[in-house]
Amino acid sequence: MAVSLAFLFLLIGWSAFTTLGLMIFIIPFNAVLSRLLQRLRRLTLKWTGERIKTVNEILQGIRIIKLYSWNTPFLQKAYASRKMELNKIRTSMSFYLVGMTTMSLAPLLVSVATFSLYALLGNRLDASIIFPCLSYFNLLRFPLTFFPTVVSSLADSKVSLNRLDNLMKADEISEKETGEDFEYPVKIEDGEFEWEEGKKKEEKKDGKKKKDAKEEKKEEKKEEKKSAMKLKNINVKIESNKLTAVVGLVGSGKSSFLSAITGEMKQISGRTIVSGSIAYAPQQPWIQNATVRDNILFGREFDEEKYHEVLEVCALRRDLEILPAGDSTEIGESLLIIVSVYNSF
Repeated sequence: MAVSLAFLFLLIGWSAFTTLGLMIFIIPFNAVLSRLLQRLRRLTLKWTGERIKTVNEILQGIRIIKLYSWNTPFLQKAYASRKMELNKIRTSMSFYLVGMTTMSLAPLLVSVATFSLYALLGNRLDASIIFPCLSYFNLLRFPLTFFPTVVSSLADSKVSLNRLDNLMKADEISEKETGEDFEYPVKIEDGEFEWEEGKKKEEKKDGKKKKDAKEEKKEEKKEEKKSAMKLKNINVKIESNKLTAVVGLVGSGKSSFLSAITGEMKQISGRTIVSGSIAYAPQQPWIQNATVRDNILFGREFDEEKYHEVLEVCALRRDLEILPAGDSTEIGESLLIIVSVYNSF
């Protein structure tokens, strides 16, 4: 591009700066277009994530959805996410087409403006001037035509890099303090825990007006509401060789308490001491695409006596009799009859 501009200057003199001026005018336009595309790309990825999450939930629970005839509400939820995603894609493509059209017309506009100024300055236009200039304008056409594509790709790359940057800079899960008190394998002293929420770090621009006291108080109240899910003043000792149950209402923090023990919940203060190792069986089961027996054994060697004991305790004999091949029936994630086996074997 620079070489073409230099040859144009040698050929038509100061009129070549018309080309440079129009290109300088186009650069801010593309900068604004790039910011818009970047913002729209972020919104598109947000709704794409929502749609994928909803579709995954539907596929995982398709059996229950069909049994309870929940097709319509779940479809509406999926369509709503897809509709928002398509709206953002259409808007992005509209801006992209505006950029492509502008860049496609730019060489034509540049040549017309340059030749007009050259003629207005009293110079004579002939074949020895026009055809070399058109050759140089054609050389400029390629970078100007593909400039919007480059801008769009850079916008997508920046959004992806920002997401990766936020992931890489996220705080690591704090390591649990290990102990050797096997009489009380799990101990929490004055523990305070909270769930971390992904907070977006916004850059503060110079000259931005400070918010008044009322707005700051409102924001503080909002932050308090957002961070209301905390566990405070937790003091507990769990004895070994005893069954300990955590009982409470829905949403009272039972699962959060277990997450605090395993280290998945951020510890603000206090001490959490774990002696030995922990096996955690969550509420959502993980089922292999294998036979019922393989799922029950879960990689262990087959012990016939213990195997039948587990079937008896979990009341699975009747269920296995219903299946066409008994415990040799191939199952996948949609079959949930062996949920209770995991905690018993």
